[in-house]
Amino acid sequence: MGSADRILVEGGADRTIPVRVVAPPRTAEVSDRSSQPSAITLYAPLADPPVSAAALLRKDPQAAARTAHYETFRDWGSDRLFYPQLSYDSTRGLVAGGFVQRTGYGFELDPFSSVMNFGAAWSTGTNRPRLEYSADVRTRSPVRGLVYLAYTGMDVAKFYGIGNETPRDPALASASFYDVRQELIIANPVLEVPLAGPLRSAEVGLALDTRMGIFVSRRGLSLQVTGRHTPKIFSNPAAFSKLRGEVSAAMGGHVLTDMLLDLRVAGERNWGNYPFFESAFIGGAAQRSPLDLTGASTGSLLRGYDLNRFAGDASLVGNAELQVALGKLNAVLPFRYGLVGLADAGRVFVAGESSSQWHTGYGGGVWLGVFASGIDFQLASSIKATVVHSDEGTSFYLFSGFGL
Repeated sequence: MGSADRILVEGGADRTIPVRVVAPPRTAEVSDRSSQPSAITLYAPLADPPVSAAALLRKDPQAAARTAHYETFRDWGSDRLFYPQLSYDSTRGLVAGGFVQRTGYGFELDPFSSVMNFGAAWSTGTNRPRLEYSADVRTRSPVRGLVYLAYTGMDVAKFYGIGNETPRDPALASASFYDVRQELIIANPVLEVPLAGPLRSAEVGLALDTRMGIFVSRRGLSLQVTGRHTPKIFSNPAAFSKLRGEVSAAMGGHVLTDMLLDLRVAGERNWGNYPFFESAFIGGAAQRSPLDLTGASTGSLLRGYDLNRFAGDASLVGNAELQVALGKLNAVLPFRYGLVGLADAGRVFVAGESSSQWHTGYGGGVWLGVFASGIDFQLASSIKATVVHSDEGTSFYLFSGFGL
């Protein structure tokens, strides 16, 4: 009531219970006279979290704001979920695996205190695995910690040389002439500090993500720019630098039927003497791992071509994909199915090379997905099978993505 609060604990007990006191500094006094030391922790009040869209749907804005102010997010323990992963492309063959996700919850840490993932997959085309670990750790400060660790023997599987018009001989390709067995170890820790709203800075990088919703309700813009300098260290004979950028937009809506349009433009630039596996690659199925929140494994997608088909000092690609819903199927979960159409275009740039050629791929296929949302969660899982044609042939792709 305007003065300091006093908390008195006394009496005998065999065990204690945690007691959390939220009060501004020097406004609460704790006196513990019990037989067992009480588990009392003082917390300074944090700024009210933003009111979620789901909360606004359940109550009026003022009531939602009061709930966000007084109902502090609590420590609900942790949960573990398993998600299968499945994909196919002409270079890596069938890639099958999965990942385990552990979500931990903490007092006043909304929506979680940490999310850790461990994933493992095996490629039948390269007979090599990919092992991944990622962590997203929240604190009571604006700082957020991100970690991505990975070993992969399947993601740099072919090399056709440096250039935008490097030849591909089908006979040599069938004889595995272009195959390489490059094993990579990635270790990328990041500290992220918000700058303004959803805009944030991490190491040498900026990111903006306003995407919300699932399928037909999904809308927003995503921007990510990351820079990295690798010094002359270990077996790396020369220092080099890399800059990556990507912008994507999602536009869901209803025109005769439900549909979702995804657009993406990505580019990469290297400076210095870089090893071949750090080239600015474009090719089929070179996409970021779903576990990588730091951007370390970003690739440039050009479907219709082999993995890492073209390599250069710099690259630029554009991707467009339209998913159209055809119907619904209720079998344990509310499935939806439909058609997908896509088109890609891209090229690489090399110092001293004169080339004006752009490589294109186009095609389509079918998809089956589960799109569901509740008060505090969203589930978007799908599997896509597509056929993509380019001037080097026709390729088949299978991709599944599962997660909350």
